[in-house]
Amino acid sequence: MSEMFSRPSKESHEGTIHYEIRMLRHCADRIRTLTKSDPTPHELTVHLECFLLHFRNLAQFLSGKGGSKGDLRITNWKKWTDKQLTAAEVRQVTEVAIKAYEAYCGDISTYLSHCTRQRCEEEKSWEPQKMLGNIEPAIRAFEALFPASQGRVWTVVSTTSDAVSTATIVDYGKRQPD
Repeated sequence: MSEMFSRPSKESHEGTIHYEIRMLRHCADRIRTLTKSDPTPHELTVHLECFLLHFRNLAQFLSGKGGSKGDLRITNWKKWTDKQLTAAEVRQVTEVAIKAYEAYCGDISTYLSHCTRQRCEEEKSWEPQKMLGNIEPAIRAFEALFPASQGRVWTVVSTTSDAVSTATIVDYGKRQPD
């Protein structure tokens, strides 16, 4: 019996960035929660590596640095949005993000994205909450320019060789206290 999974589709390029933000924050929250419990080493590692991946994706997008040809970047906004941004608005995002990119993205590539000698020969520790704090001002600046849509509907499909089932999920963003 083989299962197939898919990430939720994105409504727009902006939706892709909001997805990265949600995933980064979710992983940071899970790491914070797991460190207070007694997680298996693999469970904590999965969330740490997911955090690092989404951190790097956002640091590259928000700083306009690194990445590959065709990557979305705040600095090439004309290629992915119709919204007109000023140089000052772009700078408000990139100035903080460049510092986060330079501080962490090289090490993330060395220790996560590639099979390198350093992964075995040189220990590396990460401080996800500090890292999140370093990039959060750039994320908030992006969110001020591109607020997340409310009530996004996702359909999640789980497939096995025996059956297919779907679930419709409405994401209203962060839940407000009652």
